[in-house]
Amino acid sequence: MASQTRAAAVKAGARLPQDHAARAEAQGQPVKVTLTADQYGGAEPLTVQLPRALVDSYEAVNAVYTGFVMPIVQELDADARQAILDAATDETGKTRNTLVQRILVAALTQAAQGE
Repeated sequence: MASQTRAAAVKAGARLPQDHAARAEAQGQPVKVTLTADQYGGAEPLTVQLPRALVDSYEAVNAVYTGFVMPIVQELDADARQAILDAATDETGKTRNTLVQRILVAALTQAAQGE
C-alpha cells in the first residue's frame, strides 16, 4: 500500500524531503543563529550569521572559551560583527568583552547543535 502511495505521489511530481541542514553544511553556507536575551545576558534577542568554518573549528571554540575573542570576531562579516558589538555595549557606551565572549559561546554552541 505504501509503495502505491509513494508511486502516485512521485507520478504527481512530489519530491522526497531534503535535509536542508546537511546540504547547507556540505555547501559551506553560513549558519544563522538567533539568541534570546537570556542566553547571553543582553537586553533583546540577537540574530547573527556565523561562517561555517567557525562552527566546527576546535581552535575557534577553544579561543572563545579561553576569552580570546578577537580572532573570532575578525572572522565574522561586518554585519554580524557590528550586531555582536552593539549587543555587548552597555548604556554608558562601553563594549564589554565578557558579554562578547558570552554571545560567541552561546552562538557557537547553538550553531554546533544544529540549525
